[in-house]
Amino acid sequence: MPIALIDIGTNTFNLLVAELRENGSFNKIYKTRVPVGMGRGGIMKNHIQEEAFRLGIETLAEYKRTADKYGAGRIIAYATAAVRDADNGNDFAGEALRQTGISITVIDGNREAELIWSGIREAVPLKKEPVLIMDIGGGSAEFIIAGREKIFWKKSFRLGVIRILEAFRPSDPLLADDILKIENFFMTELSPLFIAAKYNPVKILVGSAGSFETMADLIEWHVHKKTFMRSNKSCKLKQIDFLKIYGWLVQSTLKERLDNKVIPVFRADTIHLAAILIHTVLKNIPVSKIWVSAYSLREGMLFENRSPFKLPDR
Repeated sequence: MPIALIDIGTNTFNLLVAELRENGSFNKIYKTRVPVGMGRGGIMKNHIQEEAFRLGIETLAEYKRTADKYGAGRIIAYATAAVRDADNGNDFAGEALRQTGISITVIDGNREAELIWSGIREAVPLKKEPVLIMDIGGGSAEFIIAGREKIFWKKSFRLGVIRILEAFRPSDPLLADDILKIENFFMTELSPLFIAAKYNPVKILVGSAGSFETMADLIEWHVHKKTFMRSNKSCKLKQIDFLKIYGWLVQSTLKERLDNKVIPVFRADTIHLAAILIHTVLKNIPVSKIWVSAYSLREGMLFENRSPFKLPDR
């Protein structure tokens, strides 16, 4: 019987309806996302704005109808930074249950990191040796140092790109001073990560869906003049190619990003900030390979239902 997974993120609400197979794989029945923007305009005030609140409930109602249409026996909905940090987050969860019948579980950053790892290890060929997993959300960014069977270190940072956009309100296009201020902020905030990476050396960076998929698409379209990410569950990136796209992104205007056919409209005002975060990490942690996983938290929610490995105690 199909199962419906809903990832209630700070920028987008993501739905996956899928059916687990006996061999542990899954059959994707339906997948979509809606740019609700739960954190926009209120993330620095820890409050879900009225319009986002309304659109969020409407989106969940539509997802409920979709889940019913495909015969989903269960609906699992997890909410992350925008809801867990908001002073009216419980109100949103309560209203969602009342209007749609969907029970929302608000998860903390550690739980979010575990689920991201659970999804990624089904898309990328992880081994025992640790890799650095990086997930860039709107409200938070999760970093996990892990192998296939074990998490060595994990931490959620309040470094989501919507949070950075509203905290710094950078110029359009970015000025050199904007980039420097944002990089210095990342350097300070990520010091626990850099220390952890010294104790747990990694050679591979694995980017989790979202902004990383957009980076992969930009590289394939503009550097290699082709596209393939949409049909693959993972792919490799070359650092030199990322640096070319990084250089364009930090010099681009919002209009140029909006006009770019590869960048989703809802990501156009933050993708350059995600690029700065990735660039800061690469400058401080010497990795030799970069992978991009199309699987993330939503798939982790699914795979956890049949995973042979017990997730670490929280």
